[in-house]
Amino acid sequence: MLHIVGIEECKKLAWSFTQVLLVFMLMAVNASVSMGSTKETVSEAGTEAAAPEDLDTDLFESKPLKWPPLTGNGDGFASLNLPFLSANPIDQEKPAKSAGSLAEVAQKTNNPVSDLWMLFMQYDASTYSGDISDGDRALNSFKFQPVMPMLLTEEIRLINRPVFQFQSFDTPDLTPTGMDWDRKTGLGDTILMQVLAPADSGADVYGVGWSHIFPTATNNSVGGEKWAVGPAATYFHLGPKWVVGGVVQHWWDYAGDNDRADINLTDFQYVLRYKVSPLTQLGTGPNIQYNWDTEELSLPIGIGMDTTTQWGNTIFRYGFDIEYYVRQDDQFGPEWNIRFFFIPVVKAAAWATKPLFGR
Repeated sequence: MLHIVGIEECKKLAWSFTQVLLVFMLMAVNASVSMGSTKETVSEAGTEAAAPEDLDTDLFESKPLKWPPLTGNGDGFASLNLPFLSANPIDQEKPAKSAGSLAEVAQKTNNPVSDLWMLFMQYDASTYSGDISDGDRALNSFKFQPVMPMLLTEEIRLINRPVFQFQSFDTPDLTPTGMDWDRKTGLGDTILMQVLAPADSGADVYGVGWSHIFPTATNNSVGGEKWAVGPAATYFHLGPKWVVGGVVQHWWDYAGDNDRADINLTDFQYVLRYKVSPLTQLGTGPNIQYNWDTEELSLPIGIGMDTTTQWGNTIFRYGFDIEYYVRQDDQFGPEWNIRFFFIPVVKAAAWATKPLFGR
């Protein structure tokens, strides 16, 4: 049975995560010291850790997005979550076996144009408030985002990133006696983001492409009932200590239910991360969203932590983020968001590692 997190639980979680953040920082410092000792031991033994081949990564993050509030048919909110967080890449046939090679994989996880296949899973618990609500409202979302890059040619890679989501949201309905709130649960709309990028890149990576929204929601209160498409682009600088970059997407609707609100929405995810240790990062990656039709701006700030580790032959990244919205729609908009994510790396399909054209 899926447990839906309420407002009070969200507040308790926020405090708990703050404590966890402090614990993570202490662990990161300890990991940094331990890694230094490991490198000294390897050096004294006269051995050199072999780095995994074909390293590369993917990073995009996601954040809950709100369609315009009360629609003409009284169905309430169409809630959707955008794609954007990600992970790492290694050759699964040759997993990292040393602290040095694992640190290299951790650095690669910040690359938004990866050649690695990953299974990104994310859970968000958000609070919403505004003039139309008599108190805080909760949104809970689970997203499954398989990242599946493939080589088009020797020089160009296509990154495919569908986002499947399950949502539960307090939604408003207009009634003759006023505003009624009811929790709606179901599968949300599906997003497919595809980006073309150079197959080989250095510290500065980029990609351009498109993003599509498909109206696959099983409940019209957790979906927009619109088909939408638009451009997408990303740029990141991957430094030895700092990671700085962003991902931008825009959608215009071109078909769907005419009674539902139009989509003319820009989403920009800014990323700023600092490496506390070779495996652990402190930073932020919220999504700024602007609705051009309603002129509504959602502006969050946040802090989070993630680390890369290995169980057996599987390398994965996991962590959490806490975000607060300094600007939101006065009528109804997000206030707090707490996120958990878990991203294992899987073996890429053989056909995806060979150029589709020009063989």
